[in-house]
Amino acid sequence: MGGIDRVSRDEALRRPSTGCRGATTGRRQRARLDKWIFGGAAPTDPLYLTNRTWGQKIKTWSVIAVPVVILIGGVGFTLSSIMQPPEGKPVRYLSPAEISAKILPILRT
Repeated sequence: MGGIDRVSRDEALRRPSTGCRGATTGRRQRARLDKWIFGGAAPTDPLYLTNRTWGQKIKTWSVIAVPVVILIGGVGFTLSSIMQPPEGKPVRYLSPAEISAKILPILRT
């Protein structure tokens, strides 16, 4: 049993720390974003949702509400009459004589 403890302790000493040292840029940015959105580590207070400031509450809701409002606005703009294409020229149908003149130009006599 003593060997198992020593091996796990040795592995723990060789293993790099779990902090930002050696982490990729993406992981550091993700950690910053998580800290900004969630406000850091979760508090141990059972009433932490009610103890947040108005700024923290608005920030949390804005992360959800702003993309939803942009999406709804984009869909509404697309479905509105603002984006109607301009009227095109009316189609002119050729008579049978004009069609035969275009297809058989050599037979004009």
